[in-house]
Amino acid sequence: MGQLKLSALCLITPQWCLRGRRKCSLQALLLCGAVIAVLMTYSAILHKNTMRKVRSNELFNLSDSSWKTATGTDLNNPPNIFLKRGNMDDIFEQIYDIYTRTCYFLNRKTRMWYLRGVAARERRGCQQTFPNVIVIGAKKCGTTALTLWLSTHPNIAAVTAEKHYFDEHGHRNLNWYRHLMPYSTEAQITMETTPKYFVYPNDTPKRIFNEISPETKIILILCDPVKRAISDYVHEAELNKSTGFYRIEKTFSSSVCDKTGVIDSSNELIDTGIYIKHLHRWIEYFPQMFVVDGTKFKQGNPAPTLIEAEKYLGLPRFFENWHFYVDKHKGNYCAKTSFPMHCLGSNKGRKHPEIEDNVLEQLQEFYRPYNQQVSELLNQTFVWA
Repeated sequence: MGQLKLSALCLITPQWCLRGRRKCSLQALLLCGAVIAVLMTYSAILHKNTMRKVRSNELFNLSDSSWKTATGTDLNNPPNIFLKRGNMDDIFEQIYDIYTRTCYFLNRKTRMWYLRGVAARERRGCQQTFPNVIVIGAKKCGTTALTLWLSTHPNIAAVTAEKHYFDEHGHRNLNWYRHLMPYSTEAQITMETTPKYFVYPNDTPKRIFNEISPETKIILILCDPVKRAISDYVHEAELNKSTGFYRIEKTFSSSVCDKTGVIDSSNELIDTGIYIKHLHRWIEYFPQMFVVDGTKFKQGNPAPTLIEAEKYLGLPRFFENWHFYVDKHKGNYCAKTSFPMHCLGSNKGRKHPEIEDNVLEQLQEFYRPYNQQVSELLNQTFVWA
């Protein structure tokens, strides 16, 4: 206790101790040094944080012209989102500049996205809003790729993970749903994707119309229902589960056919592909929905489809053919304009099992009349119909 008091005295008047007016133990001097080091460190941190807050407040209170001078960015003028060809570093710098006006920023070192601080978000008018556009499915038709690539548009703030609000969390309030959305500026639209919405629950289109907005843009991607069912089976079998209306057996054939060999339309593997059944509910509330041919989308360069989506969403032109390239190892497309690089994930492109010819023919015959009805209802031709 005495040494602690002496240490405090040494800290206050170290010269008094050093001049020999009173002896200080080695332990007391070391303690003095440690206390001084801690206080100096704390003072430096406090000064740094204070200056950071001052600088943040200074920038926040700057006029638009002063902000442009201080940061090189005019937040009121929309950026030129036209990209010039170049290597990945050149493209990165262009994307970096474009996104200076958004709620998220690219870290030059990690090339990962991070949410801006509170002051920076307020300055840009960042808010979490209900989605302006929802990608509703269909499952296993390319919703992941479509969402990832649309999310590279500077005017889209996208939720790339499925939120399942209307099918799994519909009992929660709308504010809970809104806070699942990313921050966006007034120049951006918010997009959400959950493929389950297309088939379940039945009142999803009505709820979106009444609870979100009748102006909500709906995007639907449809593909060959037979190939969709096989892909869906591989996905669910990998998860090793039979849930809800899914019936997953040891083989695809035994899963989609009943014991008498007839196609089991009650199995969600089959029901999801009866597109006309689910389309009527959506067309009733959203007759102007944008429908993508998933087979065509996945087989070629996605740029033409994305350009059509831009027009549908009322966005400025961004996508170009050269933005995309084929991954040589998996044969999937990747986007040069996204950081980190957006490609189909490692869980995509799964190997499909061999299916008996008679089962494939039976499925094709089963879906044929439904496919024709889809084309007639939408007045649209599909590669697979």
